[in-house]
Amino acid sequence: MRPLTTTTIGSFPLPPGIEEFKRSIEIQVKAGIDYPALPQLEDFCLIFLRDIAERGKGLERKGEIFVLTGPIEPPKEPAIIQEVALAITTLKELGLQEGLKIQVTGPLTLSSLVKFLDKTAMSYPDIVESFADAIADILASASSFEEVKVAFIDEPTTYYALWHGYDEKFVINIINRALKKLGRDVEKGIHICGDARGLSRVTLNLHVDIIHHEVAGFPKNFDAYNPAELIKANKMLGIGVVTTKPVDTTINIESEQEVEELIKRALERYDQRIVIAPDCGFRGLMEVADFEEAFKATYLKLKVMSDATRKIRKELGLNY
Repeated sequence: MRPLTTTTIGSFPLPPGIEEFKRSIEIQVKAGIDYPALPQLEDFCLIFLRDIAERGKGLERKGEIFVLTGPIEPPKEPAIIQEVALAITTLKELGLQEGLKIQVTGPLTLSSLVKFLDKTAMSYPDIVESFADAIADILASASSFEEVKVAFIDEPTTYYALWHGYDEKFVINIINRALKKLGRDVEKGIHICGDARGLSRVTLNLHVDIIHHEVAGFPKNFDAYNPAELIKANKMLGIGVVTTKPVDTTINIESEQEVEELIKRALERYDQRIVIAPDCGFRGLMEVADFEEAFKATYLKLKVMSDATRKIRKELGLNY
């Protein structure tokens, strides 16, 4: 991604459905997002665990719980392939030929939600490795379309894995293992929400081009990286510039000035080695609003984010 281009994390506050999926593409285009993300209209873990349980091997669903039953094998044709195809068709109908961002949930996070014996599957290194291999196959399938230009792993459990007892070398190897089948023409990224301070020892060693964290809702993440280390590692930093969680019972829509100030603060620290996105996905807005109200707020946030970014790009002479 070029400096100061925009994308989203992927989740949107609408119920599952084809029309809702297409609407989630359309508002990204309408808002002026440079790299629209593949919409996720269900829980970002359920999407992949259910697909493996129903059409792959190694998982069984028992109510709301997933239980390990054998070696993990992904579906030969993951459900995400159909979603990518629909997203590409929708983008072309809207006049965009390429630039789709896709995202999958990482092996640490998925394995942490699967039961095996009296623990979670994340407690067993060989099982975590099998999840990484499954995600690698799913990512490779989903990114096989030439229109897919960016692929992210969402791995919010990274900190928990380190706390759980895994050393940083294992965590780095697991995430890199999940990325190993992506082609060189696809830019790679990782999204980790929450407190990112202390994670640079992992993220700077990943085979990714972009590292994204929430900043609007967690300003302390400005201190998560030393600019010189970021340059040395040849990474771009994704800056979350609009919040995606309600405050009490209120959804705050940032002003364009607020977003501009946040971007300029990031520029002062990291120069143009930044890309712009929301803090996280927008499904959390449904905690305080119905689908339509939350969806409208999502559009307004994306529009403010895009407009502020384009204004600053123009000021910097970035003509794209």
